[in-house]
Amino acid sequence: VGYWIKAGAMLYPYFVGIDMSLQLQWARRIWNGEFWSFYGTDNPMNERTMPTAEWGATRPVIPYSPWFHIFAGLFWFLPIPAVLAGHMFSALVDCSRVFLIALLGRKLGLSERESLFASLLYAVTPATFLLHSWGNLPTTFGIWWTLVSTVYLVVAYRRLGERGPFLILTLLLTITTLIYTVMAVFMMLFLIVLLPALWLIERRGAAESHAFADATPGARRPVYAI
Repeated sequence: VGYWIKAGAMLYPYFVGIDMSLQLQWARRIWNGEFWSFYGTDNPMNERTMPTAEWGATRPVIPYSPWFHIFAGLFWFLPIPAVLAGHMFSALVDCSRVFLIALLGRKLGLSERESLFASLLYAVTPATFLLHSWGNLPTTFGIWWTLVSTVYLVVAYRRLGERGPFLILTLLLTITTLIYTVMAVFMMLFLIVLLPALWLIERRGAAESHAFADATPGARRPVYAI
């Protein structure tokens, strides 16, 4: 339902995703052989975000990642207009987060109803509609990969000592850091906080389990009463 509401709104004749056309034009130019002109100090993307009129001749250079625009160039090969494909993909990525949020909620101990309510709160958050109106697919896609990596880390935390889960997490984090520079920085800082938190939660849970297992049958009854 959320997808059809958002995607349907993007099909409205007066809808304009401000940056979508520009982002896809950049992607097309990169696919046409202008890769290095977009990743030097005078790249068009830097001029857009850090205009000389505001920052002066010595403006900072944002290290954009090329991987999003390399991916977005695929939209030009679809049988529908690339901008329309970008909008529909943006809505799909955005709305699929409700499943990830519900999965995260269930893993963290929320009931099914509480997890669904958390997903609903996200679905109606105004910020998600703003990203679509801005046509800011790079940010939407980067946030989505961040959430995917986070959910997988929480879900598979106890199995990360195994080769398969560890390799999957490594792949997800690699894609997350490559697809969008801002999300790469955020994810690294977030991991510094998340990993110790998960370790402490697991350690506390293990300690409580051992304490409960060591208790006598008579000592266990008050636990259930509480």
